[in-house]
Amino acid sequence: MNDPMFATSLISRSELAELAGVNSATFKIWENRHTDFPGPVATDDRGRQYYDLARTLEWLDRRRIPSGLRDGEHEGFTYGMRVRRELAAQQRRRLAEIEEPDDSPKLATVVRDLLELLRKWGRGRSSSNTDRITAAMCMIFLRVCDPESWEELKRLAQTPSTQPQVLTRLGRHLDAAVRRYGIAVNMSPILGSLRPQPSAEVKRLFEIIQVLGPRAVAYLVQRYDAEAELGSTEYFTPPAVVDLMVGAVVDPTADSAVLYDPHIRGGELLRSAAGRYQPGCLITAHGNGPNPDLLRLAGLSLATVGTAATLRPGTSAPWITDDSAVHLADVVITNPPFNLKSEYGDDNISVAWPFGDPPPHNDNYAWLQHAISKLRPTGRAAVLMPARAGLSSNRSEREIRQRMVEAGAVQAIIALPDRLFRGTDLAGTIWVLQHPKGSATAVTFIDARLAGVAASGGRNRLPQDVVAAVIEQLDAADALPPGPTRMLTPNCHAIVVTPRGIRAAEYALDPSSYRQSSERQHQGELLRMAKEARTVAHTSADVVARATKRIERIELRPWLPSEWQVRRLEDVCDIQPGPSPSHVRKEHRTAEGIPIILNKHLRDRRIVLDEFECLGQDQMRQLEQFILHVGDIVVVRTGAVGDPVIVTQEHAGSLLGPNLIRLRVRETDLDPHYLLSFLSRPGILQWMQGRSSGSVVYSITAKALGKLEMTIPPIAEQQATGSALSAYDEQIAAYHDALEAAKKARAAVAEGLIAGEIGVREQPRGSV
Repeated sequence: MNDPMFATSLISRSELAELAGVNSATFKIWENRHTDFPGPVATDDRGRQYYDLARTLEWLDRRRIPSGLRDGEHEGFTYGMRVRRELAAQQRRRLAEIEEPDDSPKLATVVRDLLELLRKWGRGRSSSNTDRITAAMCMIFLRVCDPESWEELKRLAQTPSTQPQVLTRLGRHLDAAVRRYGIAVNMSPILGSLRPQPSAEVKRLFEIIQVLGPRAVAYLVQRYDAEAELGSTEYFTPPAVVDLMVGAVVDPTADSAVLYDPHIRGGELLRSAAGRYQPGCLITAHGNGPNPDLLRLAGLSLATVGTAATLRPGTSAPWITDDSAVHLADVVITNPPFNLKSEYGDDNISVAWPFGDPPPHNDNYAWLQHAISKLRPTGRAAVLMPARAGLSSNRSEREIRQRMVEAGAVQAIIALPDRLFRGTDLAGTIWVLQHPKGSATAVTFIDARLAGVAASGGRNRLPQDVVAAVIEQLDAADALPPGPTRMLTPNCHAIVVTPRGIRAAEYALDPSSYRQSSERQHQGELLRMAKEARTVAHTSADVVARATKRIERIELRPWLPSEWQVRRLEDVCDIQPGPSPSHVRKEHRTAEGIPIILNKHLRDRRIVLDEFECLGQDQMRQLEQFILHVGDIVVVRTGAVGDPVIVTQEHAGSLLGPNLIRLRVRETDLDPHYLLSFLSRPGILQWMQGRSSGSVVYSITAKALGKLEMTIPPIAEQQATGSALSAYDEQIAAYHDALEAAKKARAAVAEGLIAGEIGVREQPRGSV
């Protein structure tokens, strides 16, 4: 070949013909008849001609297939789209051969090593964290989507004399490869600015990427979402909501599918939807989005899972701009901006709305109608909407709802918990829509508003068991008769409502309007929760009774015994501040591994790990001195001052957090429980606050804490003191556990009682 460096971006005429579904003679005719057809650019030793694939695809994108459409192709489908689709199918077959770490913490560690390497190479230059994430995705993309180029570059990386050239060539190969997939990205400047030191690190780069693939790209997309300062119209859809939307509309048994997201964000919905189909399914994806950086991210993400995607720069009003490339889709799935009006609000622009003109104050009902207008007769759509959209009293919106219901376009409404989405506290609702049936059909209403559980950053998350239960309900909805509310999980309910019932509620599309008497399917769960609350209350009463007996032994002393000592903490304890924050950075944390004890976990003189993050074992090499042992005392170093805690067997082996200090008793005549009791005194907490080195936020140094003087009685008396005071702690903990159990039971039992799922036995006369 003339230029072996670009051999992998070239393709023979016979290969192109096979992918496009035409014979080689047709290509020769195109070349002779059309002056703009990109002719051959290279010839091998046997005289076989090769074409630049990227340039040829650009030409084929303008040539529609006149007849002989295949499954999943529609009127207006181009030869370029067909070739990309076939290339993507080949890509999915290659994906089956890629072996990635199947352990999430290990995968996260490898990706972090890659990003750290890129950070070192770009130090002092203008590249950002998101640039490095994009660069990492591009490299994995090349490894997955253009293995021949990757192997060529990997060989060059093994030789010191050619290592300095590798990144420049990598950028050129990338730019050629992404054009083949229709992705607008130019990585040469970013990769060219990296400076490996020493050059042998180039070899290390290829070793890291060699074990990465689509799962690593999915992890990088999440990292991008966390690092980029995305606005409310750009933040990515939470993974559990993605799973729910995809599960609601995708038929995984289909042989072919056309997917469409008119507001693509990071491509998370299309990527997940494509991943639900069987390996042999022919998938075509379309997406619009106003942010070119996110379009690029989505394109890379979709390409690495073998999905042919046509992604175009769009606007916030795709129903107005030209999207003729999207004919009709099997699945429309989107998370559009909530309650916003696009810049295309010109009254002079006419759109043929299927159910009526949306009101001028926002585009909520424009998005819903646009989704329906893009569905095939058997297609379904999942559209995220603000919670109030289904109850709006606006006359235009109420009339549109009425027409949608009467046309049979609404299949299900799923109310979600609030605070799921970054950037807003608003609750959302998933509208599951279908191509209009011509007459009204029953609608499934699912109320999951109380199903959220606390996550980090004051957000909520949707548990996977709720997602699975909702999808199962939707799959069975056609077989279920309209009727009473069904409990899917203790905090998630469903009901199938007839058109007559919806008319009676004046076309309100919100689950709260249709709660009725429930079937008695899950009475046992409600009664179990009530019984559990009773058991906890009885257990708590026993704990309190035993603790009270210890408290009653406390008596007044008229003098300080002579055998008591006064010692400084530094004389009786090893005092260890927590590790530097750089050793436990957010990007190093994982869902599994060694739990990190943070300030928020210190409650009521005990450690409560209701939500936490971990470090993997490989990150712990330099952190051994921060591992907690049984009997260690942990106090706040920086932040809001709270009670110290003692480490029990349950949390031994955890990692001390950066803003904490660990005290470890080294004297055999000092009991850790007594030390905890001493440090918990209000006067001691005030002493610590008075020695804060921070002017705004409380912060105390280990040296300052070590100067604290404490009274130390004989060991037997220390143990008696610790036992008496821990009795109060046990009472507090017991009351707290009983309170929490009672709260949960009350919420669930109230729902069951009011819905008629459970009842209260009548008491005999005269009983209480």
